[in-house]
Amino acid sequence: NDLYTLVMTDPDAPSPSEPTMKEYLHWIVVNIPGGTDATKGEVVVPYMGPRPPVGIHRYVLVL
Repeated sequence: NDLYTLVMTDPDAPSPSEPTMKEYLHWIVVNIPGGTDATKGEVVVPYMGPRPPVGIHRYVLVL
C-alpha cells in the first residue's frame, strides 16, 4: 500500500555558469503505487524532456 512521489529537476538551469533562476522542474508524479511504474501515478507537472541551452547539465530524479 506504499505510495511514492517522483521529481525530476535540472539543478544547473539555465546555465551552470549563470546560477540565477537555478533549478528547472521537469516532472512531478505523485501517488505512484509501490510495485508499479510512474504511469500509474498522478501527474502534477507534465514531463518536459531535457533541453539544456549551454554547457553540461545534471538531471536529478528523486523517488
